[in-house]
Amino acid sequence: MWPPLIWSTPVARHHGLEIIETPVGFKYIGELIAKNEILLGGEESGGISIRGHLPEKDGILTCLLVAEMVAKRKRPIRTMLDDLFRRVGAFSPLRRDLHLSEKGRERVAALLKSPPATIEGKKVISTSTLDGTKFFLEGGSWVLIRPSGTEPVVRIYVETAEEKASERLAGSCQALIE
Repeated sequence: MWPPLIWSTPVARHHGLEIIETPVGFKYIGELIAKNEILLGGEESGGISIRGHLPEKDGILTCLLVAEMVAKRKRPIRTMLDDLFRRVGAFSPLRRDLHLSEKGRERVAALLKSPPATIEGKKVISTSTLDGTKFFLEGGSWVLIRPSGTEPVVRIYVETAEEKASERLAGSCQALIE
């Protein structure tokens, strides 16, 4: 079995790979790569690293690997992505940043202290407080509410199987906050 992979849940599940989530900051991923504990690590900014390469995010490496994949397979990225979705199921990640007043930050703190049992009509199955609060919902979708540590912003991350569902879920979380 390959070492754990930090990547999208449907892709990892399809390949029988473990996902390791870390707090925000590539230093946590880089540390796992440096210790040979993971094969691949990435974050939303497009930085990935691969075991055997620098244990630091490298968007240039990402772009070069994608260019190589397109050249070798002689297929457009969109076609390869559609093929991936056919194999693993579609997923639609989304991020929304909310700039908050002091009152807004207080509402976020209160919400995370006393989390809801349902969001967008879906039961919250479990939560993780590794970095912010991540709500795992019935049906396989999830939402992460993460206040920034450096600015008056809360970030809402969601992932569902469909873009419109991700928009609705983010909107419901935004309504909870505002």
